[in-house]
Amino acid sequence: MKKNSVRAFGFLLTAVSLALCAGSKLLFHACGPICMEGTAGYMNCHNAETAVCAVGAGMVLLSAAAAAVEHKRISSLLAFIVGLGGIAAAIIPNTVIKLCMKEDMTCHSVMRPAVIIIGALAAVCAGVYIILINTRSGE
Repeated sequence: MKKNSVRAFGFLLTAVSLALCAGSKLLFHACGPICMEGTAGYMNCHNAETAVCAVGAGMVLLSAAAAAVEHKRISSLLAFIVGLGGIAAAIIPNTVIKLCMKEDMTCHSVMRPAVIIIGALAAVCAGVYIILINTRSGE
């Protein structure tokens, strides 16, 4: 496998991580602020959204570093951590942080499925990237 194609797959991993980070705030975000007894506040699903965004931001940094590093072991380790981050992001909504009580709310119907799909996709991409790095010849 050529070095440039492996690096391109590393940037694909970075793009998936960025989709998780930015998408959780822009596209498939949780419910907005609510007004309870005269005070504005956020529901618990907002905390899940913020946690997914934070995990995604770490994944973006680590996957970009994995794509930029030349050493196989370091790049593999960084990609492995990104894969674990994808799994962690996928289990945050409603497993680690409980979402709204109503199943028809945005957090259940939009955010949770999108985070699970993109988090799992990031984990799979990280696994494929690790395989590609370790089968690369010339080092």
